[in-house]
Amino acid sequence: MLLFLRSIFWLSVVGLFACQNRQAEPPPALADAYQQTFDQDSPDADSIRMAGIEANAVARIRAGQSRFRCDSFYFESGPLVHSRGQHLLLHLPQRFDGYFGVYRIYELMADSFVCMLEIRDNITTRSVQFRDMNGDGYGDFVREGYVMAGSGEKHYNDVYLYNPRKHGFDEIEGLDLNPHFYPKQGIVTCYYNPPGGWSATKYRLNWNRLELLESVEIDIGGMETRQCVRKIYRYQNAERRLFKQDRACDFPPEYKRYLELAKTAE
Repeated sequence: MLLFLRSIFWLSVVGLFACQNRQAEPPPALADAYQQTFDQDSPDADSIRMAGIEANAVARIRAGQSRFRCDSFYFESGPLVHSRGQHLLLHLPQRFDGYFGVYRIYELMADSFVCMLEIRDNITTRSVQFRDMNGDGYGDFVREGYVMAGSGEKHYNDVYLYNPRKHGFDEIEGLDLNPHFYPKQGIVTCYYNPPGGWSATKYRLNWNRLELLESVEIDIGGMETRQCVRKIYRYQNAERRLFKQDRACDFPPEYKRYLELAKTAE
């Protein structure tokens, strides 16, 4: 009996010290978000992944980093949209294990980053940038991509105009392929040049809405012999009228080629 009581006593002492040692151990450091794994079959897997990466990015920014890239995410911070604010661009690339790809833009408000825009990423995306597209002095968010299927030049832009009134972004809907913006004039031109027939459009940009001003149609069946037929239409009050018809085999000068513009930007 005495031996049994002594055994109980020593087990209690060992258990007490073990508990005290566990309490004294520092909590494990938060691993980088790209080192964490989650059950991809869980309906909350993507949101858990995003929450972990958000925390990781904010911690890095507070530690003095303004840019970071790894296989699972990328971020950059600074006055990305306007000079009076602090912003964060966060990118989670699309993965082949069930996770979506996403871009998020945040603004620092009252010591915390508030999400202003979230858009899905896809395999056609080629680059993103902040650029003033409408001449109001703010950095608008532009996602540049390329359509895989079909023929002709198929560059596209998803453009989100910064709206200072709501601290958010408004998308320009209905933008055609191969766009070129003239911010001072508030004009956007687009074109498409597949074999057989070319077309182009000119719009007036009314905030994030496009007002059709002109369209161009070119029958290029006789391009080698310069026997093209080009028709230019003008629009007023949604009515189309033929403005000009000639034998030109190319678009008017204001319809800039997308690749030429890209080289100029570089």
